[in-house]
Amino acid sequence: MLKEGETYSFKIYKTTVFPDGDEYYLLESPFKSKHLLSKKLYLHYNFSLNQVIKCKIGKINCSSRIFLEPEHPIYKINGIYEMNFVRTDRITNSKELKKDAIIIQDKNKIKYICITDNDLSNINGQLTIKFKLLQIKKGILYIHIL
Repeated sequence: MLKEGETYSFKIYKTTVFPDGDEYYLLESPFKSKHLLSKKLYLHYNFSLNQVIKCKIGKINCSSRIFLEPEHPIYKINGIYEMNFVRTDRITNSKELKKDAIIIQDKNKIKYICITDNDLSNINGQLTIKFKLLQIKKGILYIHIL
């Protein structure tokens, strides 16, 4: 049985497209249960069929829906990284709350949306951002700027 907060290995055994056009990976847990993972949120992870990936069980809600967060193939939680600053932005989260965000780009030219509690008022004009990766949720990096 899967437990919230734990990390497990999942096998990507196929993809499927829902009627609304959204594409999902179909994952199989070590307990043979099946799970969906949005493909669009993790395109830059370059997952492939039959690949085994590690996913953290982020949440199990009251209707037993399980929310998975795959480990990033390069960046690890609590790691210190430096990426190119692109711009500041304002995003709306799933609860319709507006949050300040920054967009950064790694050496592979992949852009990431980042949420931080740091003051962003004086960040424009910087070329690079050095940060500690606190968590990843739905492909968004939560960081603390150093």
